[in-house]
Amino acid sequence: MVRRKALQTAVSLWGLIAGCWPAHGQNVIGQGVDLGELHRALAPRMARSETGLPLLITSEELSGRLSGQVLATLDIPFDRLRAAMEKPETWCEILILHLNTKHCVLLPGATPVLRMAIARKHDHSAGQSQHLDLTWRMLKSTPASISVGLAADTGPLGTSDYRVSFQAIPVDADRSFVAFGYSSQFTATARMAMLAYLATWGSNKVGFSRAADGQSLVTGLRGVVERTAMRYYLGINAWFDGTERPAAERRRYRFERWFYLTELYPRQLREVDRATYLTDKLSAESRQSGTSSQ
Repeated sequence: MVRRKALQTAVSLWGLIAGCWPAHGQNVIGQGVDLGELHRALAPRMARSETGLPLLITSEELSGRLSGQVLATLDIPFDRLRAAMEKPETWCEILILHLNTKHCVLLPGATPVLRMAIARKHDHSAGQSQHLDLTWRMLKSTPASISVGLAADTGPLGTSDYRVSFQAIPVDADRSFVAFGYSSQFTATARMAMLAYLATWGSNKVGFSRAADGQSLVTGLRGVVERTAMRYYLGINAWFDGTERPAAERRRYRFERWFYLTELYPRQLREVDRATYLTDKLSAESRQSGTSSQ
């Protein structure tokens, strides 16, 4: 039975401009999008974001594909952002912050592959999880921009064709503009199971963007993908916040920081209490191998 977060394990960017998102190609980034123009056009809206952060969250459900993205200005110098995000090890350390990710290791080989253990519920162990192997690719890395893509043909619980993307450019000496998102294909059975959950235990869950009426927040599957996109985006923030700490303290601090950031949005993101989250993460971390200390 597909339960909570069954579709939340997908990750990828869908283009704001029609036609820029290649749904099935290996190049998962919408290369036709000029991020500089996009930032200039969206900066006023991002400044008015109801999240209190300079960001926009969008989502789409189309032909069995669920997609979501976060567009945001980060208070991180671009050279620092680029240096970290062009390392696949960094990605594992960000992805593990999500409460349903139990394990993430970098598999050996010519092409980096991130093996994630995804649990259906936060209290399931890594042994009760299912694997998602994301092939990691550096698409572009220059002093002016970075593009990273990850992809997996198959996923857990009736999902497939995962596409992960990350793009960034410098805004000024101290800030970067980031486009982060994900998508996955899901079967009719998986969709029905998720909708059943959302009609019962998840009936009070909402996303971050406004529904068609312009008043209420989106619900249903779009709410699911927006909550997941936000959790991963906050993971990027928490990871970089942790770089300011002594090396021996970074991992625990990043867990604590991620939980604190998610608690700023309890209506959307609250699932467990702090003690439960930290106990689960620290016990899983003690068993984790294959990630490097940043």
